[in-house]
Amino acid sequence: MLLFALLLGLALHFISDDKRCKAGIQFASSTLLRCGVALLGLRLTTDHVVTVGWQTVAELLVAISLTIALGLLLARLFDVELSLGALIGGATAICGASAALAISSVLPRTPSLERDTTLTVVGVTTLSTVAMVVYPIVTQ
Repeated sequence: MLLFALLLGLALHFISDDKRCKAGIQFASSTLLRCGVALLGLRLTTDHVVTVGWQTVAELLVAISLTIALGLLLARLFDVELSLGALIGGATAICGASAALAISSVLPRTPSLERDTTLTVVGVTTLSTVAMVVYPIVTQ
């Protein structure tokens, strides 16, 4: 579904130049996006935490933190903006493209933020699609 949404967005990108659509696009890319990510987060309930156990939750928090820290470290090593490292690390650590969009919405606005967000979403989506094809072949 996300891949279809990306292709549709690429095909209709020219609409973003129309001033009549600017307010609606801004509303959808900020307010609606934040609401959607919040609704995704509500799927994790206390009952889920009790089911998997507090030790598992602690391990997940450590793994997420280390993945984001690795993204920041690699950004520093490759001499790119730290916001790109946080974006890629967070998207990898949490849940992919939706995490990248949520993180992007709270990062400071820079001239390269839109480009970095697009790069991250396309990269994560591409690698996820490849994984969906390769994993079943490897595990059989």
